[in-house]
Amino acid sequence: MTSEQNRQRDMERLRYLLEVYGGDRDRWPARERLSVAAFLAEDAEAQRLLREACVLDDVIMNCQLPSGRSDSMRLNDLGDRIMARALAEKRQAASFRQTLPNVRSYQSVRARLWQAATLMAACLVTGIMVGQSGLVASPVEQTSEVSSLDEETFTTSLADDGFVIFAEEDKI
Repeated sequence: MTSEQNRQRDMERLRYLLEVYGGDRDRWPARERLSVAAFLAEDAEAQRLLREACVLDDVIMNCQLPSGRSDSMRLNDLGDRIMARALAEKRQAASFRQTLPNVRSYQSVRARLWQAATLMAACLVTGIMVGQSGLVASPVEQTSEVSSLDEETFTTSLADDGFVIFAEEDKI
């Protein structure tokens, strides 16, 4: 790998660590902390990103909550809102499931289609095998046998367009 590719890889890894764990390196996994330490010492852009993450961490930590209600009351309200939303989504999912067709009937239809397709494939294979084996006479032979006419009465010729034409010959 080139040094530019290594730098890109290290920069992406640093951005990931800053997004997930923040600017405080004590929160980073020890292995990750060691792997980017040399990169942080050398790269000016990496140092700038770390400073920005530390400033953001400070802003978040020093953020004042609006007064008037206690934290426990706000947490209870938050819990109530989460539960209400979860119950609403559960009801919505239940009504949605009622509008869907029965999954079992869909599976049984699908199974029947597979059975029909398998049966048709078996018939095709059987027909090809019987036709190639010579057990069944050709249509021309069957026609002459059924009509009980002489073979000399009918001749077959192949026309230019590929159709078989039957013509009656005159007997002399």
